[in-house]
This record gives sequence, structure tokens and C-alpha cells, in this order.
Amino acid sequence: MMLTAYRPLADGKILKDEFIIALAEKYNHTPAQIVLRWFLQQKNVATIPKASDEKHRKDNFNVFDFELSDDDMIDITGLDTGKRMVDPPFAPKWDD
Repeated sequence: MMLTAYRPLADGKILKDEFIIALAEKYNHTPAQIVLRWFLQQKNVATIPKASDEKHRKDNFNVFDFELSDDDMIDITGLDTGKRMVDPPFAPKWDD
């Protein structure tokens, strides 16, 4: 079974995380590219990022020239709070 990440950048909220920013500097990529690469390196996960302008679309495609280390993958996974970062009104109320 494949999981699809809806709004994988959490409306930009995850991009402000200090650890993600530090990884972006370490890998010389944007915070968004770090998050998208994390999704790509997982098994059975698809992600469909939104890109409202040309620069973001290009950034979204430029995630295949690097890989995150196993330790960085684990550390990013550890950022999970178990809560939704984006809660659109049409979403099921699973968190209640």
C-alpha cells in the first residue's frame, strides 16, 4: 500500500524548523528540498508538493542530486509530534 503525503511542506510551517534549516545549510539545498528528499527516501510514500511559481517548481524537481544520511533521516522522522500541521476544514477529525 502506498501512502500519499498531502501538503508535504505543511503550508511552509516545517520549513521554519531550526533543524531543517541546519540540514539545508549542510546539504546546500533549500529547506523544502530537504523535506521533499526525506519523503522520496522513504519506501511506499508518494508526495505531491504544490508550487505556486516557477522557482518553487524548479526547486521541487531538484531533489535528485543528493541523499540524506541515515542519521539525518532518523532525526527528521523524530520531529513528528503526532499532530497535524495542516488541518483543512474538509479533513476527517481523527486527531480528536
